Amino acid sequence: MTARRPSLLGPGGGLRFESLVLLAVPLFIAALFIGKGAGAVTFSTGALCIIALRLVAPLLILRWWLVGGLVAMFVDAIDVILIEIIGLGGFGEHYAELDKALDTYYLSLELFVAFGWQNPWARIPTVALFAYRTVGVVLFEIIDARILLFIFPNMFENWWVYCVVVMKWFPRAVPKDWKTLVIPMVALLIPKMAQEYLLHYAEAEPWNWTKENVLSPLGIEI
Repeated sequence: MTARRPSLLGPGGGLRFESLVLLAVPLFIAALFIGKGAGAVTFSTGALCIIALRLVAPLLILRWWLVGGLVAMFVDAIDVILIEIIGLGGFGEHYAELDKALDTYYLSLELFVAFGWQNPWARIPTVALFAYRTVGVVLFEIIDARILLFIFPNMFENWWVYCVVVMKWFPRAVPKDWKTLVIPMVALLIPKMAQEYLLHYAEAEPWNWTKENVLSPLGIEI
């Protein structure tokens, strides 16, 4: 599967999406901290630090697709632990909404990468899965019902990572027909639905398990 890696400048010399992101993210971070100093933003300093990290780390996606995607996923998974480690205040009562907004941000960067894929069997399902998840996130923000995040699972990210991996290392597995599309899609969907159920319906707290079973044995108490 061939792919285009977009440059920072378009054919006419204008700024492309990556350039706009690279300019917008530091300005947004600066605005958050200035707003906090002026009393206009109510996020804790700890929350602002994590927001800044979750805005900057995913920029790796634009240059190193897989590494950037995995880093963004990892930071997303441990942000609750990190904010406790730095000890500068928590997320407050609106973590779920903030988390989904930051998730959508880095998933949008992955979507932009997918737009450069010339293989429609990889590109079109990726775009459709992003749209489906986005509908679920928007409904969740409006209705505030966690079950919606289970009904609209984030299959986009799993599929995107799968396509990036097979494109680089397993060319025979690159989606090219219904068989090579449906079989991996179903295989990815089963564990994803289990994860979504645990996180968004059963409301499991994996960060507590991580603290007790990973950090504590290493002598890290938070």
